[in-house]
Amino acid sequence: MSDLLGPAASTSPPPGTIDLDPALVPAHAYDVYLSVEAVQQQLRRSRASVYRYANTHPEILNPPFDPQKLNPEVRSDRDAPLQFHVREVRRFAQDVLGLALTLAVQPSEETTTHELLRAVLTELQSIRQLLETTPPRNVSPKIVEIAVGDRGYCRRYITMQPPAEESASLA
Repeated sequence: MSDLLGPAASTSPPPGTIDLDPALVPAHAYDVYLSVEAVQQQLRRSRASVYRYANTHPEILNPPFDPQKLNPEVRSDRDAPLQFHVREVRRFAQDVLGLALTLAVQPSEETTTHELLRAVLTELQSIRQLLETTPPRNVSPKIVEIAVGDRGYCRRYITMQPPAEESASLA
């Protein structure tokens, strides 16, 4: 989940507000769950505080909803890490902690992968343009050799050669 956290904001929000990173609230926010570390960063509280806020119980794996606690998602195993839905973190911050939420839109930072993909796209676009502007050559396939493979099937080796009158002019 750490890859969901975007770059830290260059300016901190005013006291009493929480600035949820847009990388944590994408268009498909219905499926985004935050780890304890992500909640800690977003609420600007210590890890121990997040565990104190969390609605957990030593004997009950999934305790009932408590509006005064930070309710984790349903777990199937006691050893599974706590995960919190983005909307639950927002509800807890507003209703219990009294923090005003601000949502700041920040562009994602440029990575090496983005640069590489952009270069590949540029190269593919130039190849396509070259193929579209170059008239097709009159080329016909020619079977050079037929061989029986070691598993008993035939292999054909095909080369693309221009017609005889063009090959004589190229030589």
